[in-house]
Amino acid sequence: MKNGILLVLVSIVSSISSAFALELNYSWKAGETQYYYAQVTDQLNTSVMGMNMREQFTTTTNFGLHILSVDAQGTAKGLLFIQNFTVVDSKNTVYASLKDIPNNLIHSDVMVDRKGNFTFLNKVFLVTSDNSHVLAYGNAEGTSVATGAQTDNIKLDAYAEFDPKTGKLKPNYVVSQMSQTKPVNVKIDEQTQSLMVMPYDFLELLLLPDGNLNQGDNLNVQSGIYKTNFVVQSMSPQLAVVQIKMTTDKSASMFDGNVQGNSADGSMSIDMDINEMDSSMMQMPGGVMPDMGMGSDMGFGTDMDLTPEDQAAMEFGKAMSPDITANIQASFNPSLGRFELVSGNVLTKINSMGIKMEVNSVLTMRRIQ
Repeated sequence: MKNGILLVLVSIVSSISSAFALELNYSWKAGETQYYYAQVTDQLNTSVMGMNMREQFTTTTNFGLHILSVDAQGTAKGLLFIQNFTVVDSKNTVYASLKDIPNNLIHSDVMVDRKGNFTFLNKVFLVTSDNSHVLAYGNAEGTSVATGAQTDNIKLDAYAEFDPKTGKLKPNYVVSQMSQTKPVNVKIDEQTQSLMVMPYDFLELLLLPDGNLNQGDNLNVQSGIYKTNFVVQSMSPQLAVVQIKMTTDKSASMFDGNVQGNSADGSMSIDMDINEMDSSMMQMPGGVMPDMGMGSDMGFGTDMDLTPEDQAAMEFGKAMSPDITANIQASFNPSLGRFELVSGNVLTKINSMGIKMEVNSVLTMRRIQ
Protein backbone atom coordinates (compact mmCIF):
# COMPACT_ATOMS: atom_id res chain seq x y z
CA MET A 1 0.00 0.00 0.00
CA LYS A 2 1.51 3.28 -1.09
CA ASN A 3 1.13 7.03 -1.42
CA GLY A 4 0.33 7.70 2.19
CA ILE A 5 -3.24 6.52 2.15
CA LEU A 6 -5.03 7.72 5.32
CA LEU A 7 -8.73 7.24 5.91
CA VAL A 8 -10.46 10.27 7.48
CA LEU A 9 -12.41 9.15 10.57
CA VAL A 10 -13.51 12.31 12.36
CA SER A 11 -13.66 11.67 16.10
CA ILE A 12 -16.90 13.30 17.16
CA VAL A 13 -18.70 10.18 18.32
CA SER A 14 -18.69 11.49 21.89
CA SER A 15 -21.28 14.10 20.90
CA ILE A 16 -23.89 11.36 20.29
CA SER A 17 -22.77 8.66 22.70
CA SER A 18 -23.86 9.56 26.20
CA ALA A 19 -26.00 6.42 26.39
CA PHE A 20 -23.37 4.06 24.95
CA ALA A 21 -21.77 1.22 26.85
CA LEU A 22 -18.00 1.08 26.50
CA GLU A 23 -15.07 3.33 25.57
CA LEU A 24 -12.10 1.90 23.64
CA ASN A 25 -8.52 2.88 24.47
CA TYR A 26 -5.12 1.37 23.84
CA SER A 27 -3.23 0.42 26.99
CA TRP A 28 0.51 0.89 26.47
CA LYS A 29 2.99 -0.26 29.13
CA ALA A 30 6.64 0.74 29.29
CA GLY A 31 8.97 -2.20 28.68
CA GLU A 32 6.41 -4.44 26.97
CA THR A 33 6.74 -5.81 23.43
CA GLN A 34 3.82 -6.83 21.24
CA TYR A 35 4.32 -9.03 18.17
CA TYR A 36 2.40 -9.03 14.90
CA TYR A 37 2.12 -10.83 11.58
CA ALA A 38 1.08 -9.05 8.39
CA GLN A 39 0.70 -9.93 4.73
CA VAL A 40 -0.02 -7.21 2.19
CA THR A 41 -0.56 -7.87 -1.51
CA ASP A 42 -0.25 -4.81 -3.75
CA GLN A 43 -1.55 -5.12 -7.29
CA LEU A 44 -0.16 -2.22 -9.35
CA ASN A 45 -1.34 -1.11 -12.78
CA THR A 46 0.69 1.79 -14.17
CA SER A 47 0.51 3.74 -17.43
CA VAL A 48 3.37 6.11 -18.30
CA MET A 49 3.45 7.85 -21.69
CA GLY A 50 1.42 5.09 -23.32
CA MET A 51 3.38 2.25 -21.71
CA ASN A 52 1.28 -0.06 -19.54
CA MET A 53 2.80 -2.09 -16.71
CA ARG A 54 1.16 -4.63 -14.39
CA GLU A 55 2.91 -5.82 -11.26
CA GLN A 56 2.03 -7.58 -8.05
CA PHE A 57 4.03 -7.61 -4.85
CA THR A 58 3.28 -9.62 -1.73
CA THR A 59 5.05 -8.52 1.44
CA THR A 60 4.98 -10.88 4.42
CA THR A 61 6.33 -9.44 7.66
CA ASN A 62 6.75 -10.42 11.27
CA PHE A 63 7.26 -7.28 13.32
CA GLY A 64 7.09 -6.07 16.88
CA LEU A 65 6.29 -2.91 18.80
CA HIS A 66 8.55 -2.32 21.80
CA ILE A 67 7.35 0.39 24.20
CA LEU A 68 10.15 2.51 25.61
CA SER A 69 8.10 4.91 27.74
CA VAL A 70 4.53 6.07 28.42
CA ASP A 71 3.64 9.59 29.56
CA ALA A 72 0.87 10.67 31.94
CA GLN A 73 -1.63 11.01 29.07
CA GLY A 74 -0.99 7.43 27.90
CA THR A 75 1.08 8.35 24.84
CA ALA A 76 3.85 5.86 24.18
CA LYS A 77 7.26 6.17 22.55
CA GLY A 78 8.60 3.01 21.03
CA LEU A 79 10.33 1.08 18.28
CA LEU A 80 8.48 -0.69 15.48
CA PHE A 81 10.98 -3.36 14.43
CA ILE A 82 11.22 -6.11 11.81
CA GLN A 83 11.92 -9.76 12.65
CA ASN A 84 11.35 -11.42 9.26
CA PHE A 85 10.18 -10.20 5.88
CA THR A 86 9.88 -11.42 2.31
CA VAL A 87 8.84 -9.55 -0.83
CA VAL A 88 7.82 -11.61 -3.89
CA ASP A 89 6.11 -10.83 -7.19
CA SER A 90 3.24 -12.65 -8.91
CA LYS A 91 5.68 -15.26 -10.28
CA ASN A 92 7.00 -15.89 -6.77
CA THR A 93 10.31 -14.25 -7.68
CA VAL A 94 11.96 -13.12 -4.44
CA TYR A 95 12.83 -9.41 -4.42
CA ALA A 96 14.16 -9.37 -0.85
CA SER A 97 14.15 -11.67 2.13
CA LEU A 98 15.57 -11.56 5.64
CA LYS A 99 14.91 -13.90 8.56
CA ASP A 100 15.59 -13.92 12.28
CA ILE A 101 16.58 -10.27 12.49
CA PRO A 102 17.47 -9.34 16.10
CA ASN A 103 14.78 -7.29 17.85
CA ASN A 104 15.04 -3.50 17.51
CA LEU A 105 17.82 -3.75 14.87
CA ILE A 106 15.86 -2.61 11.80
CA HIS A 107 13.20 -0.29 13.16
CA SER A 108 11.10 2.84 12.91
CA ASP A 109 10.84 5.28 15.81
CA VAL A 110 7.17 5.70 16.62
CA MET A 111 4.80 7.54 18.93
CA VAL A 112 1.23 6.36 19.55
CA ASP A 113 -1.44 7.65 21.93
CA ARG A 114 -4.34 5.92 23.70
CA LYS A 115 -6.62 6.43 20.68
CA GLY A 116 -4.20 4.85 18.20
CA ASN A 117 -2.77 7.97 16.55
CA PHE A 118 0.53 6.67 15.15
CA THR A 119 3.33 9.10 14.34
CA PHE A 120 6.21 7.52 12.43
CA LEU A 121 9.37 9.58 12.79
CA ASN A 122 10.92 7.53 9.98
CA LYS A 123 10.02 4.48 7.92
CA VAL A 124 11.68 1.35 6.55
CA PHE A 125 10.97 0.78 2.86
CA LEU A 126 12.25 -1.24 -0.09
CA VAL A 127 13.26 0.51 -3.32
CA THR A 128 13.42 -1.80 -6.32
CA SER A 129 15.48 -0.90 -9.40
CA ASP A 130 17.17 -2.79 -12.23
CA ASN A 131 20.56 -2.93 -10.50
CA SER A 132 19.66 -3.42 -6.87
CA HIS A 133 16.89 -3.70 -4.32
CA VAL A 134 17.62 -1.43 -1.36
CA LEU A 135 16.16 -1.72 2.13
CA ALA A 136 16.26 1.92 3.18
CA TYR A 137 15.52 4.00 6.26
CA GLY A 138 14.11 7.51 6.44
CA ASN A 139 11.54 9.45 4.46
CA ALA A 140 10.04 7.35 1.65
CA GLU A 141 8.87 10.42 -0.29
CA GLY A 142 10.67 10.89 -3.58
CA THR A 143 10.78 7.22 -4.55
CA SER A 144 7.29 6.92 -5.97
CA VAL A 145 6.35 6.15 -9.55
CA ALA A 146 5.36 9.79 -10.04
CA THR A 147 8.81 11.12 -9.27
CA GLY A 148 10.40 8.17 -11.01
CA ALA A 149 9.08 9.37 -14.35
CA GLN A 150 12.15 11.61 -14.55
CA THR A 151 15.41 9.71 -14.44
CA ASP A 152 17.54 10.83 -11.53
CA ASN A 153 19.86 9.57 -8.82
CA ILE A 154 18.90 9.70 -5.16
CA LYS A 155 20.91 8.88 -2.07
CA LEU A 156 19.34 6.49 0.42
CA ASP A 157 20.33 5.44 3.92
CA ALA A 158 20.46 1.69 3.33
CA TYR A 159 20.18 -1.09 5.85
CA ALA A 160 20.85 -3.63 3.12
CA GLU A 161 21.12 -4.24 -0.61
CA PHE A 162 19.75 -7.33 -2.34
CA ASP A 163 20.67 -9.02 -5.59
CA PRO A 164 17.75 -8.26 -7.96
CA LYS A 165 17.95 -11.77 -9.46
CA THR A 166 17.88 -13.79 -6.25
CA GLY A 167 16.61 -11.47 -3.52
CA LYS A 168 19.60 -12.46 -1.38
CA LEU A 169 21.85 -10.04 0.47
CA LYS A 170 24.76 -8.65 -1.49
CA PRO A 171 28.12 -9.98 -0.19
CA ASN A 172 29.16 -6.78 1.59
CA TYR A 173 26.12 -6.82 3.93
CA VAL A 174 25.80 -8.81 7.15
CA VAL A 175 22.62 -8.84 9.27
CA SER A 176 24.49 -8.42 12.56
CA GLN A 177 26.07 -5.21 11.26
CA MET A 178 22.84 -3.49 10.17
CA SER A 179 22.56 -1.30 13.25
CA GLN A 180 24.19 1.38 11.10
CA THR A 181 22.95 2.35 7.65
CA LYS A 182 25.18 3.04 4.64
CA PRO A 183 24.66 5.77 2.00
CA VAL A 184 23.69 4.24 -1.35
CA ASN A 185 23.00 5.96 -4.68
CA VAL A 186 20.00 4.59 -6.59
CA LYS A 187 18.99 5.51 -10.12
CA ILE A 188 15.28 6.36 -10.20
CA ASP A 189 13.27 5.90 -13.39
CA GLU A 190 9.77 4.88 -14.44
CA GLN A 191 10.54 1.24 -13.55
CA THR A 192 11.44 2.04 -9.94
CA GLN A 193 9.04 1.07 -7.15
CA SER A 194 9.01 1.81 -3.43
CA LEU A 195 7.34 -0.73 -1.14
CA MET A 196 6.69 -0.53 2.57
CA VAL A 197 7.89 -3.64 4.41
CA MET A 198 5.69 -2.84 7.40
CA PRO A 199 1.99 -1.92 7.02
CA TYR A 200 2.34 1.71 8.11
CA ASP A 201 -0.75 2.95 6.30
CA PHE A 202 -2.94 0.22 7.75
CA LEU A 203 -1.67 0.98 11.24
CA GLU A 204 -2.92 4.52 10.68
CA LEU A 205 -6.42 3.09 10.27
CA LEU A 206 -6.50 1.87 13.87
CA LEU A 207 -7.91 5.13 15.24
CA LEU A 208 -10.42 4.65 18.04
CA PRO A 209 -13.31 7.11 18.44
CA ASP A 210 -13.92 9.10 21.60
CA GLY A 211 -16.83 8.30 23.85
CA ASN A 212 -18.66 5.11 24.78
CA LEU A 213 -19.80 2.72 22.08
CA ASN A 214 -22.33 -0.06 21.72
CA GLN A 215 -23.13 -2.65 19.06
CA GLY A 216 -24.96 -1.10 16.12
CA ASP A 217 -23.68 2.45 16.57
CA ASN A 218 -22.77 4.09 13.27
CA LEU A 219 -21.27 7.31 11.98
CA ASN A 220 -21.10 8.73 8.45
CA VAL A 221 -18.62 11.51 7.78
CA GLN A 222 -18.11 13.47 4.58
CA SER A 223 -14.88 15.45 4.53
CA GLY A 224 -14.48 17.17 1.17
CA ILE A 225 -14.50 14.53 -1.56
CA TYR A 226 -14.03 11.63 0.88
CA LYS A 227 -16.88 9.83 2.65
CA THR A 228 -16.27 7.48 5.57
CA ASN A 229 -18.69 5.11 7.29
CA PHE A 230 -17.93 3.72 10.76
CA VAL A 231 -20.08 0.91 12.20
CA VAL A 232 -19.72 -1.01 15.48
CA GLN A 233 -20.58 -4.55 14.36
CA SER A 234 -20.21 -6.17 17.78
CA MET A 235 -19.20 -5.12 21.28
CA SER A 236 -18.19 -7.00 24.42
CA PRO A 237 -15.50 -6.58 27.10
CA GLN A 238 -13.37 -9.16 25.28
CA LEU A 239 -13.96 -8.18 21.63
CA ALA A 240 -15.12 -5.13 19.71
CA VAL A 241 -15.43 -5.35 15.90
CA VAL A 242 -15.72 -2.20 13.81
CA GLN A 243 -16.15 -1.75 10.07
CA ILE A 244 -14.65 1.23 8.22
CA LYS A 245 -15.63 1.97 4.63
CA MET A 246 -14.48 4.85 2.48
CA THR A 247 -15.50 6.17 -0.92
CA THR A 248 -14.49 9.14 -3.06
CA ASP A 249 -16.91 11.58 -4.72
CA LYS A 250 -15.08 14.09 -6.91
CA SER A 251 -18.35 15.80 -7.83
CA ALA A 252 -18.43 17.12 -4.25
CA SER A 253 -16.86 20.41 -3.22
CA MET A 254 -13.63 20.31 -1.25
CA PHE A 255 -15.53 22.46 1.29
CA ASP A 256 -18.38 19.99 1.70
CA GLY A 257 -18.65 18.41 5.13
CA ASN A 258 -21.41 16.47 6.78
CA VAL A 259 -21.78 14.24 9.82
CA GLN A 260 -24.62 11.78 10.42
CA GLY A 261 -24.74 9.29 13.26
CA ASN A 262 -27.10 7.13 15.27
CA SER A 263 -26.88 5.22 18.52
CA ALA A 264 -28.03 1.61 18.42
CA ASP A 265 -31.03 2.19 20.69
CA GLY A 266 -32.15 5.33 18.84
CA SER A 267 -31.72 7.51 21.91
CA MET A 268 -29.14 9.76 20.23
CA SER A 269 -28.54 10.98 16.68
CA ILE A 270 -26.73 13.72 14.83
CA ASP A 271 -27.15 15.23 11.35
CA MET A 272 -25.07 18.37 10.92
CA ASP A 273 -23.25 20.35 8.27
CA ILE A 274 -19.60 20.59 9.29
CA ASN A 275 -19.56 24.28 8.42
CA GLU A 276 -22.14 24.86 11.16
CA MET A 277 -20.20 22.98 13.81
CA ASP A 278 -17.80 24.29 16.39
CA SER A 279 -14.20 23.76 15.28
CA SER A 280 -13.46 21.71 18.41
CA MET A 281 -15.79 18.99 17.13
CA MET A 282 -13.77 18.64 13.93
CA GLN A 283 -10.62 17.39 15.56
CA MET A 284 -9.13 13.99 15.13
CA PRO A 285 -8.00 12.22 18.30
CA GLY A 286 -4.94 14.11 19.49
CA GLY A 287 -6.25 17.44 18.21
CA VAL A 288 -5.20 17.26 14.55
CA MET A 289 -7.50 18.46 11.81
CA PRO A 290 -8.00 16.02 8.92
CA ASP A 291 -6.00 17.43 6.01
CA MET A 292 -6.75 16.40 2.45
CA GLY A 293 -4.32 18.87 0.95
CA MET A 294 -6.14 22.04 1.98
CA GLY A 295 -4.66 22.66 5.40
CA SER A 296 -6.52 23.10 8.67
CA ASP A 297 -9.15 25.46 7.20
CA MET A 298 -10.82 22.65 5.27
CA GLY A 299 -14.52 22.46 6.03
CA PHE A 300 -14.99 26.10 7.03
CA GLY A 301 -16.10 28.48 4.32
CA THR A 302 -17.57 27.95 0.86
CA ASP A 303 -16.55 27.93 -2.77
CA MET A 304 -18.09 31.41 -2.98
CA ASP A 305 -15.24 32.75 -0.84
CA LEU A 306 -12.72 31.93 -3.58
CA THR A 307 -11.59 34.00 -6.55
CA PRO A 308 -11.92 32.40 -10.01
CA GLU A 309 -8.20 31.66 -9.91
CA ASP A 310 -8.55 30.00 -6.51
CA GLN A 311 -11.51 27.98 -7.72
CA ALA A 312 -9.52 26.79 -10.74
CA ALA A 313 -6.65 25.80 -8.46
CA MET A 314 -9.10 24.01 -6.18
CA GLU A 315 -10.54 22.01 -9.06
CA PHE A 316 -7.04 21.12 -10.23
CA GLY A 317 -6.16 19.92 -6.74
CA LYS A 318 -9.33 17.85 -6.62
CA ALA A 319 -8.52 16.23 -9.95
CA MET A 320 -5.01 15.39 -8.73
CA SER A 321 -6.24 13.89 -5.44
CA PRO A 322 -6.22 10.11 -5.17
CA ASP A 323 -9.48 8.28 -5.75
CA ILE A 324 -9.83 5.93 -2.76
CA THR A 325 -12.21 3.08 -2.03
CA ALA A 326 -11.65 1.12 1.17
CA ASN A 327 -13.26 -1.61 3.25
CA ILE A 328 -11.51 -2.40 6.55
CA GLN A 329 -12.58 -4.54 9.50
CA ALA A 330 -10.76 -4.20 12.82
CA SER A 331 -11.10 -6.31 15.97
CA PHE A 332 -10.10 -4.83 19.33
CA ASN A 333 -9.83 -6.33 22.82
CA PRO A 334 -11.20 -3.69 25.24
CA SER A 335 -10.08 -5.52 28.39
CA LEU A 336 -6.46 -5.74 27.19
CA GLY A 337 -6.45 -2.43 25.31
CA ARG A 338 -5.00 -4.09 22.18
CA PHE A 339 -6.12 -4.70 18.63
CA GLU A 340 -6.39 -8.34 17.58
CA LEU A 341 -6.98 -8.44 13.84
CA VAL A 342 -7.20 -6.03 10.91
CA SER A 343 -8.18 -7.11 7.41
CA GLY A 344 -9.55 -5.60 4.24
CA ASN A 345 -8.53 -3.78 1.12
CA VAL A 346 -7.85 -0.26 -0.14
CA LEU A 347 -8.06 0.64 -3.84
CA THR A 348 -6.21 3.82 -4.81
CA LYS A 349 -6.32 5.44 -8.25
CA ILE A 350 -4.02 8.30 -9.22
CA ASN A 351 -3.94 10.29 -12.46
CA SER A 352 -1.14 12.84 -12.25
CA MET A 353 1.22 14.51 -14.73
CA GLY A 354 0.69 11.94 -17.47
CA ILE A 355 0.99 8.99 -15.10
CA LYS A 356 -1.96 6.76 -14.26
CA MET A 357 -1.60 4.33 -11.40
CA GLU A 358 -4.01 1.96 -9.71
CA VAL A 359 -2.99 0.16 -6.53
CA ASN A 360 -5.22 -2.45 -4.93
CA SER A 361 -3.85 -3.35 -1.50
CA VAL A 362 -5.21 -6.38 0.36
CA LEU A 363 -4.16 -6.84 3.99
CA THR A 364 -4.34 -9.32 6.82
CA MET A 365 -2.65 -8.22 10.04
CA ARG A 366 -2.99 -9.89 13.42
CA ARG A 367 -1.46 -9.75 16.88
CA ILE A 368 0.33 -13.00 17.68
CA GLN A 369 1.70 -12.29 21.17
